[in-house]
Amino acid sequence: MQQLKNHSVNPSKELRMVTIAVFKKMEHAVQLSKKITNKGFLAYVATRIGNKNGLNYRLLIPEEIHKEVKKLLIH
Repeated sequence: MQQLKNHSVNPSKELRMVTIAVFKKMEHAVQLSKKITNKGFLAYVATRIGNKNGLNYRLLIPEEIHKEVKKLLIH
């Protein structure tokens, strides 16, 4: 399982991902993803086709580190 900086994901648990941001442009999603991964956290960018808005990009992180990443983004 992915080892995170000062955090480890429990390999016996299912890794639940949560969406922390939705973008219309891939560049914006990738930029924020790089900021998170450079701090040692796991982040994914996923595409999704919406009903009304067309294609959008979602930034996903593990639920277990959601609070730590939120603090990182606020400061």
